[in-house]
Amino acid sequence: MADASVPLQVVITSYNRGRFLAHCVDTVEHCLPYAHVSIRDDESDDPETLRVLDRLEARHTVHRAPGRGNGKHGGLYGHMQAALEAAEPDAPLMYLQDDVQVVRPVALSEISALAALFQAEPTLGFVSPAFIPVSGKGRSPDGDFDFTPETGMFWPEASRRRSSGVYYSDINVCLPARLRNVGWQFARREPECDALARQYFRNMAIPALPFVAWLPLVPAYRGKRKTWALRRAEQQRNAGFHPYRMLTPADTERLRARQPLSPPWAEAMLTLQDAALPQPWHHNSLQGRRWLKRLHNAEAALARWFRWGQP
Repeated sequence: MADASVPLQVVITSYNRGRFLAHCVDTVEHCLPYAHVSIRDDESDDPETLRVLDRLEARHTVHRAPGRGNGKHGGLYGHMQAALEAAEPDAPLMYLQDDVQVVRPVALSEISALAALFQAEPTLGFVSPAFIPVSGKGRSPDGDFDFTPETGMFWPEASRRRSSGVYYSDINVCLPARLRNVGWQFARREPECDALARQYFRNMAIPALPFVAWLPLVPAYRGKRKTWALRRAEQQRNAGFHPYRMLTPADTERLRARQPLSPPWAEAMLTLQDAALPQPWHHNSLQGRRWLKRLHNAEAALARWFRWGQP
């Protein structure tokens, strides 16, 4: 359990992506030096990842165990539930994954402002600290967002084009006591969590200038496995390590003062170190690869059938 004096609790979930995990932790340490960091690894067996976890144990809490559940995202939501149950109740808790990066230093006053927002909005369950990918399903540069100047927050509106990202995001800041008070239990998928959050809370908040971003085209797993189709799509898309350039103080002030004020679209505000990667930056190698996606789904269904048929 984190000490009550810690202003921010950060939980990073991980599976077999050692280089990405090390990068994520490095950016948290640089940009959020006051945070209490713990890593929850879903039983990685990759040698590089194991070496990274060994190094991280010298300065952070590392949990190595399979998460409850074994769906598309492995034990992700089991680890998130365990972190919620272990967290200090009144200190903001931020969930990150190994494929994200903190892109700018965050003043402690910003974290205090998030804590104050939860107090001012008693039905607020989640804040998304992440820039919005243009390539996300149902996203439009015109957006469907309300903005409240007094909070400095954008509020996504419900839309038929969105199955998630209105009330909940897997990358989020929450107040543990508030989730516990409603008996929160993470579901198996992000859209299911979004539907659950809708029962208890108002739509989530997105800061006008977030500080976290998903890395594009990260090698992925589905149920801790890779199908041939997924491997092929990742080869075609040049999936790999594509980190962002850290925002400078001047960049931060320029983006904070931008006019007209628009939702924080990642492609409009961030720069990759690999400038050759085309926009929009995809975050799912199968997106737009229709025949490979169908083949991937067939492979995954066949694998499930064989597993169920085993004695």
